[in-house]
Amino acid sequence: MVLIREVEELRVRLLCDNSVRMGMRRIMAEHGFSALLKAEGGAVLFDAGQSGKVVISNIIATGEVSGIEKVVLSHGHYDHSGGLLEIKEAFPSITKVYAGRGAFFRRYKKVRGKTVEIGAPFTEEQVREKGVQIVECASPILVEDWIAATGKVTKTNEFERPETEFYIYANNSYAQDPFEDDQGVIIRLKGKGLVIITGCAHSGIANTVKQAKIMTGEEKVYAIIGGFHLNDASDRRMGKTIDALKEANPEVLIPCHCTGFSATNEIINAFGAKVWEAGSGALFTLGAKSF
Repeated sequence: MVLIREVEELRVRLLCDNSVRMGMRRIMAEHGFSALLKAEGGAVLFDAGQSGKVVISNIIATGEVSGIEKVVLSHGHYDHSGGLLEIKEAFPSITKVYAGRGAFFRRYKKVRGKTVEIGAPFTEEQVREKGVQIVECASPILVEDWIAATGKVTKTNEFERPETEFYIYANNSYAQDPFEDDQGVIIRLKGKGLVIITGCAHSGIANTVKQAKIMTGEEKVYAIIGGFHLNDASDRRMGKTIDALKEANPEVLIPCHCTGFSATNEIINAFGAKVWEAGSGALFTLGAKSF
């Protein structure tokens, strides 16, 4: 069990999402994900977007400039890792990157009959050359005393299996990607329960929620935020996912990035006002009256 210090308040600033939050000014978006997480005790960047340009610009535009020292990567795909080196250049205070096992393997996806490279646009060695320590998250690990990475998510249910169109290149051979690097982060909000944040949840959003509960010993889930990877989900998987989310019974759901328009609408239909609008630039203050 991982002991995570409870926080009174958590601020989640979406620095990269597929679209811009309505009403935001001087904010950029791209296919990708990044969120700046702040609580008593500091700030942690979760994912680095597709390019540093978007994340850095949005940090400046939203006035979120601060001493970021640690980055957690949800997995090694370009739309979550691509901006890392540029962000490090802009914020030299970054000294550690928490990544799952194999996050820097070369990665591919079959798209309409073609094989496309979708891994990080740099190597693990290039990250280290920038003076950044890479901390491997093979299992749950504290990033700070108030936030933990899940490490490898155990795939326990039968409806959330990794898609067969994703591949890795490792040990001089190609293999179907088992997404051993896929992870989320967990925060405990005082008096409310767990806040679970995912990048793409390739291992399944229900599996990720289950792991968060097991690793913390906490049953109460307050918020689930991030990409749920339901864009191409079958009707069966969508129905099972809705059932699993209802069982988790969160107060807040913020589907982002790869959740998909149709799936987001189904989640809204199932959970109503519990679903909050995402988008680049959005700020959510959890534990307070406003967001």
